[in-house]
Amino acid sequence: METAKMESVPIINEEDIKHFNWKNQQIILTEKGKHKFTDMKIPLSGLPIVMTLNGRKIYSLWFWNVFSSFGCDRVFTFPTIDFKIQFGLPKNYSFGTDPRFNKKLREYVVSKYNQ
Repeated sequence: METAKMESVPIINEEDIKHFNWKNQQIILTEKGKHKFTDMKIPLSGLPIVMTLNGRKIYSLWFWNVFSSFGCDRVFTFPTIDFKIQFGLPKNYSFGTDPRFNKKLREYVVSKYNQ
């Protein structure tokens, strides 16, 4: 399995995010943000990414390919469908602890997106 590493240029950044629904763990992209996924090739085995806040790693997750038949037992999202960040697939077969509700990220998202 691949591990995510930080690149010098992010795939998406704050300008590409219209809203982050903390309770539902869903990112809503701007039109510019959606366009970044138009030509992006996400492998069937997924694309490991890193979520950062102010240049610091919050957690790793996977961009998942909509045509993949693989299951993901960690944090993943289908960025070309709904960008809902999920943990574990199928249910009750997750690996490790769920990192999505990071305290620093929560403080930032709740403040930034008025939740």
